[in-house]
Amino acid sequence: MISIDKFIEIAGEIVDEIPDILFKELSGGVVVREEEMLHPQRKRDDLYILGEYVRNHSGMTILLFYGSFVRMFEFESTEFITSKIREVVRHELRHHMEGLSGIKDLEIEDQEYLERYWGK
Repeated sequence: MISIDKFIEIAGEIVDEIPDILFKELSGGVVVREEEMLHPQRKRDDLYILGEYVRNHSGMTILLFYGSFVRMFEFESTEFITSKIREVVRHELRHHMEGLSGIKDLEIEDQEYLERYWGK
């Protein structure tokens, strides 16, 4: 697994690939947190949150959980991890864009994923 410093570097490069206009009103930017984040509705310790779009009184922020990436992809290559970081950043940025426009399509997709996970 890559170090947290390398993870932060890669995440920064990925953010730099994305046009600034898409970060409109994302006042907290993209932040890497060191901890792992287990999903609160998991069946067992097998469902980690890799990223999260947070909208609260402080503003709007995208969080990436380095510890969750470590748990999920400990033995994967740097290229694989880079692709996963890119996927998560884009996913959370889509939450941001949909939140600004009042659309909830991705929230619905995320809920459907959880229902498949729960076997519903």
